[in-house]
Amino acid sequence: MPIRDMGYRPYKGVLLPHRGRYWAIARRVLAGAWSARMVKLILAGALFPMVGLGVAMYIKLKLEKLTGSSFKMDLDDADHLVFILYYWCQLWFAFGLSQRVGAPAIADDIRTGAFSFYFSRPVSRAHYVAGKILPVALLVAMASTVPALLLCLFRLGIASDGDDVWVALKLMGATLALTPFYLGIFAVLPVCLGALSGRSKAVQYLWSGVFFLSCIAGEGLAAAADEPMLEALDAISLVASWACEQLTVTAAAMAMPPAAAAAR
Repeated sequence: MPIRDMGYRPYKGVLLPHRGRYWAIARRVLAGAWSARMVKLILAGALFPMVGLGVAMYIKLKLEKLTGSSFKMDLDDADHLVFILYYWCQLWFAFGLSQRVGAPAIADDIRTGAFSFYFSRPVSRAHYVAGKILPVALLVAMASTVPALLLCLFRLGIASDGDDVWVALKLMGATLALTPFYLGIFAVLPVCLGALSGRSKAVQYLWSGVFFLSCIAGEGLAAAADEPMLEALDAISLVASWACEQLTVTAAAMAMPPAAAAAR
């Protein structure tokens, strides 16, 4: 009867660095999100405002070229349409993804007891949190930043001269500068709220309430009482809208011809 060596044998496979442990968690969140039909519909729907505003931008720029720079139109400035897309349109798609993917990210692990699975391996708390936030941030960026950048690229493609190209490149940089505000609001905040409860539905309702009630409380009370200071209650969108306004002013200054800027 042969005797088999059942003693300890060292591992001979590929050793992965500890700093990449978060990616295993992120892949699982992405796989679960991508299997949901609603997530795919939200990502697809996020492209439609970009197409509509791209057509409006093209018409606006062409009309300005044909009729002269003094032509006035009710449509917003062509370069300002980038920020209309990024803040007023893509805001809702980003919220939908944060509500469907971000809010239940940690809540589902509390409900299923997946913590024992994750932390039975050399996974630190930082790895776990990064693995939960990263896929939500990626999806939010796909629904908000990517369409805005595509609109900037379209603006770059229809540029007529060097000044137009420089304006389009600056608009692209300003769009990227606004991205951290989106990711902080629609990726970090809902994932952190998910740690408060093991019921994903309750966390989704909580996040929806925080988002909508703050907007209603801030803008609604400010309009009813005719007191702009009450808009400070809108804690979520206040920071994003302020950043968007600042970047819009900057973009408008960028878009001014050098002669007009010197005259001012």
